[in-house]
Amino acid sequence: MAKTNVLIVGCKNLMIGTCVACSRCIEALNKDQGQFAGAKDWELAGLLDCGGCPGNGMNARLNEFALWNAPDGLPDEIFVGNCISAKNAAGKYICPYASDIIEVIEKKANHPMASSKTPVTHGTHAKGDKPIKPKKNP
Repeated sequence: MAKTNVLIVGCKNLMIGTCVACSRCIEALNKDQGQFAGAKDWELAGLLDCGGCPGNGMNARLNEFALWNAPDGLPDEIFVGNCISAKNAAGKYICPYASDIIEVIEKKANHPMASSKTPVTHGTHAKGDKPIKPKKNP
């Protein structure tokens, strides 16, 4: 079975500072959990941040990713991390720029000039599925 290359896009402010190197997204990918559950053989092509608030750099960052990964360009699938795609109880995005960021990602992934369409999935892993607790030093 061929591997399915995946790009995970997350919030620049949260990816490193809060989420600690996107460990939950990567864990979900490696263990076929959350939005990665299924029959595909996933391979991480990259982690990409939105460029920072208000996400104006998203299009340029996707272009640069595609250029650096030429001739393959964009990966087989793009996952928008929970840090961007999460919604509150009222059904509104928590990130105030999420709609714009996701719109840019979906337009780029489904550009009419592209050789194929790239599926975009909102979310990566179950929210709050386990508490983050630092391990004790021996």
